[in-house]
Amino acid sequence: MEFPGLGNGANTLPNQMERMDTIMCNVSYGLDTSKRIIHTALQAPKILHQGDLLSPFLFNLVVEALNLIILKATNIGLWEGVEVCKNGPKLTHLQYAYNTIMFCPPSQTHLAIIKRALILFQLAFGLQFNFHESSIIGLDIDEPWMQTTTQTLWCKTGSLSFTYLGLPVGGNGFRLAHWEPIFDRMRNKLSTWKGSLLSIGGRLTLIKTSLSNLPLYYMSIFHVLVGVIKEITKLQCQFLERVSRQKKYMAPVSWSRVQSPHAYGGINTGNPLHKNLGLLFKWLWRYLTEPDSLWRNIIQIKYTYNSCTTARDFKIPIHGGPWKAICSTLLRHPRAQEAIS
Repeated sequence: MEFPGLGNGANTLPNQMERMDTIMCNVSYGLDTSKRIIHTALQAPKILHQGDLLSPFLFNLVVEALNLIILKATNIGLWEGVEVCKNGPKLTHLQYAYNTIMFCPPSQTHLAIIKRALILFQLAFGLQFNFHESSIIGLDIDEPWMQTTTQTLWCKTGSLSFTYLGLPVGGNGFRLAHWEPIFDRMRNKLSTWKGSLLSIGGRLTLIKTSLSNLPLYYMSIFHVLVGVIKEITKLQCQFLERVSRQKKYMAPVSWSRVQSPHAYGGINTGNPLHKNLGLLFKWLWRYLTEPDSLWRNIIQIKYTYNSCTTARDFKIPIHGGPWKAICSTLLRHPRAQEAIS
């Protein structure tokens, strides 16, 4: 399938919408018959269904209008963001997946402006906001003020930590109890009854999938505890050997051998600790290669880094937070020190 109109044109919203209309009107389909591709000029209908390959692209274009509305309200002084650190930038909103987080001072006026902006976007583009399913989270805010605000905006009251995509956000990742949702989802994924119905290849594929997808978010931010690695290894080993969790048994092969790559005689299931170090090390690499990103500017201002900071200049920060945990884990690891130096 060929999509015309995706050239290096202007990135403004009207031009992007015009290019989208060009794509939807002039799509050429290719039919593969007996290894011969026959191109036929067919006019595609201007209807996108759920699961269509163009749906995420169109959704990003439409939601970009909400970003422009917020920026316009900020420039004319109707909307004020929240300062994330001393002398740092002010955040007004963060957009990710199909959710949006908006920041403002604890003021009824600012909240009314936010609701008007959402209603304006809803009337212009037809995407409705479900205020009843939205939540307002206050930091160091009195409970009576929160109750009055939720009644005014017709929304729910949230708190830290909250659950997003089945995972808690805002908790302490250095506690074993914080990883319990991961363990529960892995237990459901790696049930012993599933292992009894799958071949050895199917069990290995499911083990690699569970390790790659489920704990990836936590492993990219927090240092994995020893207890977490033991629990993940236990679940994977029991599933591979098709052994009930209530029974004690002796594995025929050491799990370190199973985790080794094929070149070293293993099955290449992957080592959680090595993957955790690799994902944490990526943050240092991204800091050095993304000088204009928002998160990098916040880290630079909060921890007083220079604009020409190199990998050798990283030290363990005095202040807490995820960045301190990332630097502490990497800079204290001997292999990471060798890579940096």
